[in-house]
Amino acid sequence: MDPNNIYLTNGCSEAVTLVYQMLIRNANDGIMIPIPQYPLFSAAATLGSGVTVPYFLSEEKGWTLNTSELG
Repeated sequence: MDPNNIYLTNGCSEAVTLVYQMLIRNANDGIMIPIPQYPLFSAAATLGSGVTVPYFLSEEKGWTLNTSELG
């Protein structure tokens, strides 16, 4: 592993916010967020002026994603 590719942050919240800042260019950019979700994900997207795009996980199927529902 190249040490130049390691990024340290002051915790999860700062890391998620930093990544969202890099991904969201404007209000037309969406961030896919699993439901149920950790509230930090949607809050960071909103702070970054992005749009949350929720997708649902099935508890009955081990919290898996049904990819046919993404269309």
